Amino acid sequence: MNNLTMKLKITDAISGQSLFVTLDDNQSYAEALHNHTKEFISVPATHMRLWLVGNKSSNLELKDIYRICGAIQAVFGDSLVWDITSASPFPEDPQDIDGYLLLNGK
Repeated sequence: MNNLTMKLKITDAISGQSLFVTLDDNQSYAEALHNHTKEFISVPATHMRLWLVGNKSSNLELKDIYRICGAIQAVFGDSLVWDITSASPFPEDPQDIDGYLLLNGK
């Protein structure tokens, strides 16, 4: 497995709050998500959507996606839709974001 470092922007559609979480292989993804978001959102979340920004410089592999999705489902709830996009769905955000997680959206 490659040494993955991923910057994820998490937004709660109900409160409008956002935060950035960096996931890496030094800590379990679920633990990192829980530690950074426990004050941020009440769980379980609904209507979760994950966009992963795939580009030529990304070292993200399919097994990494499954690990990330499993961690998100373990922390926030079990309903998750994900997609890989070639560009950021939010161009106003910094360019170093590797993924976006929308919680409680439609």
